[in-house]
Amino acid sequence: MASISNVAHVYSGRGYIPEDEEKEQEPVSRANWITPQKQLSLAKEMAYTKLDSLPDILKESVIDHAIKSASEDSNTFNARLKTIPSLQDLTIKRLLNLSPIMDWYKALNRLNILPKKIPPLPENILHILEGPCPIYGDQKKEDGTNFKVKDTHVLYLIPEELKSLNHFEREISKPYGQTNYFIFRNPLQFHYFRNEDRPEHGDKPFADTHWVLMSKDVLPCSRKKSWETQVDLVDNLAKKAFAKYKIPSLQEAFAVMLLHKVATGESLYQKGDCENGVRWTYTRVNETAKHPPRTGVWADDTRVNETAKNSHMIVGASFPNGVSVNSDYGRNDEHYGVAALRRF
Repeated sequence: MASISNVAHVYSGRGYIPEDEEKEQEPVSRANWITPQKQLSLAKEMAYTKLDSLPDILKESVIDHAIKSASEDSNTFNARLKTIPSLQDLTIKRLLNLSPIMDWYKALNRLNILPKKIPPLPENILHILEGPCPIYGDQKKEDGTNFKVKDTHVLYLIPEELKSLNHFEREISKPYGQTNYFIFRNPLQFHYFRNEDRPEHGDKPFADTHWVLMSKDVLPCSRKKSWETQVDLVDNLAKKAFAKYKIPSLQEAFAVMLLHKVATGESLYQKGDCENGVRWTYTRVNETAKHPPRTGVWADDTRVNETAKNSHMIVGASFPNGVSVNSDYGRNDEHYGVAALRRF
């Protein structure tokens, strides 16, 4: 097999050094962007280092099958169809979980919006994903092991080809959902988007193509807190992790929720139901809303970086029929927390 690239050498033998996280890769110029297929090839080389205890021939077989399955599976998806995984698929999933570095490709390929060129992932991305989670570092999983970043975060490419939230929802995600989900149960659309805020935030162009590594849930103890307190929580996380954690933008939060649903079928930042104690989840974002604060509104969105007058935008409460974009109406509600992400 081909020799391991510099991507893999970052991880060998050094163990976890927090200061490594602080040395984040500088933005790559467009002249040095690569194809999505090249990034898949790099992911293959990264994965190869995880199977050093296996014979070379078995190593290659496992990785080739995993890459092939992920690539083929990225072409088709239908929530109405259920398939039984083969013993080989189950074994390989156990040996090698490529989801954290493959889901972005699945989602964009299924939506037919893979860019021709993309910024490469940081050379230490596998080191980051395999490192201890700075959010839940003191907690244990059911198997008794510590949480890793890959357990609590999702990694997605946010391409500028999405154009705007309105274009992404109307022309890309909603039609895909209509084809692949039952009628009236399309999760890949706006369940609600306030008319007062949609012209400004819905038609705003997406930023240049970039990667985001975003928390799968709002930060612990971030619910029912003021915007200022939530900003401090994210800042403190950044200091603890030696990493540039930020509050997501409205575009990033909405895109991650939909792309993750397309890739995995899993809903992030869900609406309240009997299983979660009727606890809704929204994240605040940096953008603001266009109205004075008022009372009597509740839901589970995550605050994002867009704002309306005196109020911050929130996004989340993933319904079976869409994701909500709303305002916090100037209130610090138990359903409003804040997510954190890193940009690459």
